[in-house]
Amino acid sequence: MDRNIILRDERLRANFRLEFVREDMAEEIFAMVDGNREHLRPWFPWVDKTQTVADTLQFVARMGEIWQRGEGGSFQIIADGQMVGTAGIHQMQVQGDAQVGYWLAKEQTGRGYARAATVLLVNYFFEHTPQSVICICCAPDNVPSARVAQALGFSHIERRVGCHSDQLREVDVYALTRSEWQKSAIFGARV
Repeated sequence: MDRNIILRDERLRANFRLEFVREDMAEEIFAMVDGNREHLRPWFPWVDKTQTVADTLQFVARMGEIWQRGEGGSFQIIADGQMVGTAGIHQMQVQGDAQVGYWLAKEQTGRGYARAATVLLVNYFFEHTPQSVICICCAPDNVPSARVAQALGFSHIERRVGCHSDQLREVDVYALTRSEWQKSAIFGARV
């Protein structure tokens, strides 16, 4: 699969795009993680494991391998020419377990970037896979992520226990089916 992919839709949001993560982005991604550790730590177990640019380079390489296998990948979120976070699709080929995930720098939250990134990724997912459902999983106390899911028409389907930072933790699972996506004006209705 092509790794030089850029996702954008000017009708959705002007000057906004997702670019598949590359080695030349590693320093910028690391700097943003490093500057937002306290903001990201409650939600992401990888934050404390990301200690150097080399760690981020390993992440980028792993994302390239995962993308080549058609299992998912990560994208840099760019708004008005500036990186504001990352977003990705995980477990793309596993029926019922495909997930969209995202994180934003603290000062970039509340601007609709996670919502716009999710729209682009969900559209890509349903346009390029035969899967019938995609999910967003978030901690029950991660209200901003729950709001993104709800605003985009994802339905809360369950609360399950998962492992987070070597501890069991509850996550809420929100799902969107292919038929809901096809009918949704948010995603550019296809029926």
